[in-house]
Amino acid sequence: MFTAYFDESGHHKDRDKIVTMGGIVVSEKSGRMLEHKWNRRLRRERKLQGKPFHATDFKARRDVFADLDDQEWNSLISDLTAITVNHIEFGVAHSILVNDWDLLMDERFVDPFERKRATYIVLVQTCLEQIRERVSIPKDETLACVFEENKFTRMAIESHYLDLKKHPYFCGKLGLVGFDGKQLAQLQVADLVAHT
Repeated sequence: MFTAYFDESGHHKDRDKIVTMGGIVVSEKSGRMLEHKWNRRLRRERKLQGKPFHATDFKARRDVFADLDDQEWNSLISDLTAITVNHIEFGVAHSILVNDWDLLMDERFVDPFERKRATYIVLVQTCLEQIRERVSIPKDETLACVFEENKFTRMAIESHYLDLKKHPYFCGKLGLVGFDGKQLAQLQVADLVAHT
């Protein structure tokens, strides 16, 4: 069984920014190994105090990452990158420039709230399309998807995901969809991919 984990970076309010959806695909076995090695490496870094990895804080060297010296910081990112590369089946990230999106989509959405949420829907779909093209999912299996819990996007992603499951391109290939917090190592890895 394969599972895809997704997290986003950037925010629709950041007018000069980029919104990115990053994801990883793991088999059941590689997912367990990834989780074990990722968590073990984070526990080795005593300064992190057992807290989950947040790429935004890591890149900005704030919160639990503020006290890491350059050698510790480089060692941690090097180790986490190696763990990721060695234990995922596939990684994907797609981005949208917020200013360009607004220029193109202003007229297409009457509701500005829906226009902002639509960026995430497009990113989820393009990531799933690339996964569908690149990952060989056995005939009798489906791809389960787990997204980081986000109240702003959850309903839209869930609804669109159910529509995609019915589309001939994805029919029979998309499985269950779920939402979870950053305690899952796989979602922390997706967070790293989205911020890379």
